[in-house]
Amino acid sequence: MKKGILITAIFISLTTLFAADLYNIDYYGVFSEDLDENMIVMTSDLYWSQLTGIQDFSVEDQRESSFDINDASSLSAYNYSFYSVVRKKENSSKWEATFNLVSNALNTKFSATKDYDSYYKILMDTKTSLQETLLSLLDANGSSQPDPLLPSASKTPVSTEELAGTWGGEENVNKIIIMRGGRGFVIFKNGASMNINVEINGSTVTVSQNGKANASFFPEIPRNIAMNLALTADPITWQLTLNADDTLSGKKKTLVPTADGASPGFVDVSWHKIN
Repeated sequence: MKKGILITAIFISLTTLFAADLYNIDYYGVFSEDLDENMIVMTSDLYWSQLTGIQDFSVEDQRESSFDINDASSLSAYNYSFYSVVRKKENSSKWEATFNLVSNALNTKFSATKDYDSYYKILMDTKTSLQETLLSLLDANGSSQPDPLLPSASKTPVSTEELAGTWGGEENVNKIIIMRGGRGFVIFKNGASMNINVEINGSTVTVSQNGKANASFFPEIPRNIAMNLALTADPITWQLTLNADDTLSGKKKTLVPTADGASPGFVDVSWHKIN
C-alpha cells in the first residue's frame, strides 16, 4: 500500500460491556492505493459521519494514530479492531471494499468484501454497508449476546440460531436482519434503521425496538405528525409465531393512522425468510 494513503478504516472495539448493547469503536481509516488525496478526505469524513450515527456504537476518532495493515500488533490487546481496504478491481471499472475485524486477544481475523459498480457507489451505500457488515462480523465472532435484562427463553424448537438471517415482507420495510445472538436491525425503505432485540418464549417470538423512537419508523403516518408522536411513542414490538412454511406471522404494535392523526394500535404482519 502507498505510504500515507490512509482513507478511512474503522477500528471496532468491543468492550466486555459496561452496557450490554454498547460497542466502542476506535476509528482509524481505510487503506487504498487507488484514491487521490481529495477522495481520501471525502471518504474518511463520510465514514466517520455514518459510524457516529449508528446506534449502540460509541466512536473514537483515531485517524491521527499510525497503523500498518501488515502489522496488527499495534491494535488493542483487548478490544476488537476493524479496518477497511478499498481497491479498484484489476482490468475492470468496478471497485471493492473489504472489511476486516481483528481480535488480538482471541488471535482471530474475520473479513467480508463487497463489490461496487463504481467508487461513488461505495459512498452511496456507506451507512447500510457499515452497519450490516460490522454487526454481521461481530455476530460471526460470537460477540453478540442476548440482553441480560430479558427473561430467559424456554427450550423450544424455535431458537435465534434457527431464526438468524434476512427476512422481508412488510410493505415499508426493506429487510429485517436477525443474528444468532438475539439482536438485529430493521432497515426501512426510507433509509432509516432500527436496532432490535429478539426474545423467544415458548412458541412466541417477540421482536422489540431497541433505542429511541424515530419519526422514520412510522412511514404510514404524515411526517409532521410522526415527528411529534415519536417523542413519546412506546417501543415498536412484534408478537410472532414461526410457521411450518418458514414464515413469521402475528401482530405488530405501533402507531397507526386515525382520522385525527395516529394512535397506538396493532397491524397484521407476516415475514418470510430471504436467506
